[in-house]
Amino acid sequence: MMRLMMTLIGLAWICCVPYLLATELVLAAVMALPLTVFGVAFAVRAPIWGVTCDEEVIKVHRFFSTRRVPVGRATGIRRTWSGGAEILWRDERRWPKWARITAFSTGLTTSRAMAGFLREHNEASLDALKLWMERHATAPRPR
Repeated sequence: MMRLMMTLIGLAWICCVPYLLATELVLAAVMALPLTVFGVAFAVRAPIWGVTCDEEVIKVHRFFSTRRVPVGRATGIRRTWSGGAEILWRDERRWPKWARITAFSTGLTTSRAMAGFLREHNEASLDALKLWMERHATAPRPR
């Protein structure tokens, strides 16, 4: 009797396999769409992550946006406790603002070996940006 019951349970499960596979395929298709969109956006925007310095504007290129900071309003750079880097500036009303520099930030989940290499590169890049900001903040502006 027990063998018959186990056989019937096995047959019932085998009959459900096509339904389960179809359900998993639908789930996989539903999950693949947002991941594909994210991947395409990442592939398009990642190469331009960084900071572009101009005579009038510092452009901070981030994942989905670009922040334009007037050179005369930039006040400094700070590092956050989580490994992020931000450029500090003030708006027209002198309110403090900041823009995260994604290209020079490391996440909390970055491995130690990779974080060491990235930290050196990011610090060198931030030092170069600080020097550029100091040079252009003290330079007389043409009217």
